[in-house]
Amino acid sequence: MTPDFIIDDLEKACLRIKVLGYPNNGESIMISLRYDEEELYNVITDCYENSDNHSWANLLSGETRIDAFIWTHPDEDHSLGVQTLLDKFDPEGKARIFVPTSLTRDLLERNNKQAAISTYLYLKEKYNKGKRRQWNEVSLSEYEPPRFLISKTIFETKTNVPLDFKLGFMAPIGSIINRRIDVEKMSSGQMNDMSLFFIVQINSVNYIFGGDLAQQTIQFLDEDYLNNCRFIKIPHHGSKDSIRLADRIQPLQSSELHSVTTVFGDSNPFDVVLDKYAEKNYSVYSTGRGKEPYGLVEFDYNIKKQESYTVKIEGNAHKARP
Repeated sequence: MTPDFIIDDLEKACLRIKVLGYPNNGESIMISLRYDEEELYNVITDCYENSDNHSWANLLSGETRIDAFIWTHPDEDHSLGVQTLLDKFDPEGKARIFVPTSLTRDLLERNNKQAAISTYLYLKEKYNKGKRRQWNEVSLSEYEPPRFLISKTIFETKTNVPLDFKLGFMAPIGSIINRRIDVEKMSSGQMNDMSLFFIVQINSVNYIFGGDLAQQTIQFLDEDYLNNCRFIKIPHHGSKDSIRLADRIQPLQSSELHSVTTVFGDSNPFDVVLDKYAEKNYSVYSTGRGKEPYGLVEFDYNIKKQESYTVKIEGNAHKARP
């Protein structure tokens, strides 16, 4: 099998995770597999912009490209600005697009998701028309192992050892979504039952990305893939729903562990949630509120050395615990 990437020295390879949040609501995440500052593969999750700022457009290099875009669910704070983002960083429409199953225009119209309707129509037109086949709808059954829909092999010439970079979806649960779409309108909490939840796995070490995972879905996550966790993006802006997830995850033992959340309104993240993740031996970061137009937390994880990492914060971001 031909490797996707050939590198000389694995010590120069890293996984970079950037979590972007705004002072009141909205978030987006960039996951970048890198070699000696070269971007090998980039994934962006969700998007947000307001009248003052579209921070990815300002923060990312003009040379950046998007290889995959994950739209976790169609709430406004995860949907605004997608066209701005993809027109700038994927102008030729080559990225793979991942969305929850059963996402339709009719569903969005019935639930008055105006920003999501525009995003949905844009994505369908650009990525799922004619000979294009980049649109991927995701759902799982209860207790099903992750569906690894992105898989890349890195080959190091120094040791002739291959390394697997995989992205696997663990939610949403199709049966829950089907029950939701049978009702005329979904509340905001019910819409979160559609949210994609996924892991990035590099040689059995897991990096977790929670989307707006809903409480009732947490019970169906496969236990085996909640172990050996080095990083977790706390679901749903640190809402109390995510406490149950903290109880289930088992952190990686040989490295400092990190979690990060974004703010929402005046309440999220809740102190009890931040405390819970700190109890699990995670350092907790948050994008925060403040005068700056955004907050950004950036993690660089050396792939070969589990104990090697760097953390940077910008704007309103801060370390919340301990």
